[in-house]
Amino acid sequence: MIAILALLVGCDDPALEPFAASLKDWTDGRAALDAGHPADAAAAFAEARKHDPGSVALRLWEAKALADAGQLAEADALLSELLHADPKIGVAWYNRAAYRARAGRLDEAAADLAQALALGARSALEAADDPDFAAARAHPAFAGILPAQPLEATVRGPDGAVFIGSRVTLEITVSALPTAEISIAREGADPGCLRFQRIVEDDHVEAGRTTRRLSVDLRAEGPCDTVLGPFLVSAGSATVRLDAVPVDVEAPPGAAAAAGLPALATGFPVPGALAPPDAGFAARRVPDGVLAMGRPDRVITGGGRPPDILLEWRVDGQTRANGGWWRDAGPVALTADGWSETVP
Repeated sequence: MIAILALLVGCDDPALEPFAASLKDWTDGRAALDAGHPADAAAAFAEARKHDPGSVALRLWEAKALADAGQLAEADALLSELLHADPKIGVAWYNRAAYRARAGRLDEAAADLAQALALGARSALEAADDPDFAAARAHPAFAGILPAQPLEATVRGPDGAVFIGSRVTLEITVSALPTAEISIAREGADPGCLRFQRIVEDDHVEAGRTTRRLSVDLRAEGPCDTVLGPFLVSAGSATVRLDAVPVDVEAPPGAAAAAGLPALATGFPVPGALAPPDAGFAARRVPDGVLAMGRPDRVITGGGRPPDILLEWRVDGQTRANGGWWRDAGPVALTADGWSETVP
């Protein structure tokens, strides 16, 4: 933007002078907003519009500055004028909904927000995470428009009983904002008959949300008839509590209960949250051991042995990172081809 401004200001073509002036006023407006002076910003954006009266972006910026300055009626009027000229500007519907929500005009805000979501200006989860709509989520007008919070989650256990030695899989689905860091914690007593084997996460990003599907595989090591959970799933400041799932492991008559099993960890690692963004390697200690994730074409070992629990991160079915979970209390020397790190 600075380079464009310099080019326009230094240009001798008279036809470009209005755009240079508009760009300078816009830059002044942004600086005033960043400095916490929205009234000054609104004046700068209004001045910019004199040089470029057809700019939709300048009207949106001016309305934002007016709203931030507490001039909600003026911001509403500016956006209403814009929408009258072009009712397909989704962001204008969204911003007017936010400003009307600030003003307590919740029925009108809900109608505007529904139009904004229909035009794809934001996702419902993004709107639910917007502070402007925090107080409005419980209002009847927003029912069916906004979720109760910017997080949705479900858990599903095995269908019916499984036999000893079989795999028990939990399917946990979490839908949240793409930037939200996910955590999953198990509550309740240890079932005493299950051992972690593998956690696979498969992500899908669409319409402003990331859906994470986690398959948590455990092995049935002994007979039991119990429950696993309940579970607390968190994304940012939002939390959902999921019911416990029944676990019924059958065995031949007289089979002994499982012995010597390590207690199931109370936190489930989310592989995608551990994977390094640069396709390298990352490792860290957690209360129940050491976690490491790295390139899918490399195998990580800890102390010369494979992990106790395998971790895999996929996006739309394509593996992006592999790793593991070592249930060690002491230092773990992690190695892979071209990488090594000791986690104390």
